[in-house]
Amino acid sequence: MHYIRYAGEDLLVTDEVAVALMNYVLTLSRMGRSDVVSVPTLSTTGSTQTVSIHLHPTVDISSRRVEEPESELHPAPDFVAEMLLRSAGVDGGNEVTGG
Repeated sequence: MHYIRYAGEDLLVTDEVAVALMNYVLTLSRMGRSDVVSVPTLSTTGSTQTVSIHLHPTVDISSRRVEEPESELHPAPDFVAEMLLRSAGVDGGNEVTGG
């Protein structure tokens, strides 16, 4: 699991969501573009929620790994697929990878 730090808030997400989101932020930054994405997160009680965040070239966002068990309730595959499609649309199909 990872905490995504955005606008002073820590958002708890799966590893897959964190990697996909940070890769998309990198793509947007490199292309000078912005977007609003709905990020699937987990609350401290384990319930799922969605947080909409505005990503732009100067966004202050970070990812920090934490030792928490992954949740099967978290809809990571749909989000990861969406970030890959959006990245391809912004970057003309050149996939950015990292982790």
